[in-house]
This record gives sequence, C-alpha cells and structure tokens, in this order.
Amino acid sequence: MNYKYECRFGAPFKKKHTQQIGEFISSIKDRTTENILTEIRKHPKHIIFSYINWKDKMAAQQHRLQQVRNIVNHLEITIKRVGNSEPIRTSVFVSIKNENEPNTYEHLPEAMKQPDQRAQIINRAKTEMDNWISRYQQYIEFSKFIIDLKQLIKKIH
Repeated sequence: MNYKYECRFGAPFKKKHTQQIGEFISSIKDRTTENILTEIRKHPKHIIFSYINWKDKMAAQQHRLQQVRNIVNHLEITIKRVGNSEPIRTSVFVSIKNENEPNTYEHLPEAMKQPDQRAQIINRAKTEMDNWISRYQQYIEFSKFIIDLKQLIKKIH
C-alpha cells in the first residue's frame, strides 16, 4: 500500500526526508526494531542511515534501537474517516505485541483490519484514557468531560 508520509513535531529527521524514510521502513517485511536497524545498516547510502549514530564509542546497540523507535514513532499519515470530510493525522505504524516474539511495527490502517491487532490498539487506547482520567480528575474544569469519558469507556468494554 502506498502512503503519503508526514512527520510529527519533534521528529529526529528533516521533513524533506519523511517520504523516503517511511517508504524504506514500509519495505521491510518483518518490522521489529532490530530488523529495521539491520536493514538500515545494509543501506549506508540511504538517507535514513545518516540519522543513526554509528560511532561505537558514543552509541551502543540499545541507543541505536531507540533511535529507530524515535524515527518510526514520528511518521504520520493523513486519512479520511468514513462519513467525515475532515481528514485526520495519525501515526503510520503501531507497535504490536507478538507472543514469544519481539514487537513489530504494523501499518495502523492494516492492523485495524486484524481482530487481534485491533483489540490490542483499542485496549491500549482505553488504558491511555484511564491514565488521562487518573492524571486530571482533580481539575474541576474537566469534571463533565471525565464523566462523559468514563461512560464512553464503559460502552467500549
């Protein structure tokens, strides 16, 4: 599937390189952080290579893996929601937990079509909403919204 990639605010790469980086990561079949790094290492002439610190005295393998996560997490696409003319920006990739295997990055629109992956995404969203409620329930300005949000979360369960 072809996407027009966009970068989120704070991305560790230049906006002009977003499409190249998104296409590179998309072309990798098994998108674990480790595999993405392995593919980057194999392509030293690709622009993504320049965004990884290869100086071994300054960066260990774990740091490079974090750099890959940071790059992947700053790619976005704009999608149109069914029945809504307003496009929305969303993350391109979502981290999916795999039993007894490393997490993989899957395209969000494709992951939402897979029942097990969709369940992970929805459960993660519910957890984030619950965490948000816990952080902000003490503010009276949010009290009506929090009541409504709690009711919505109950409907999703």
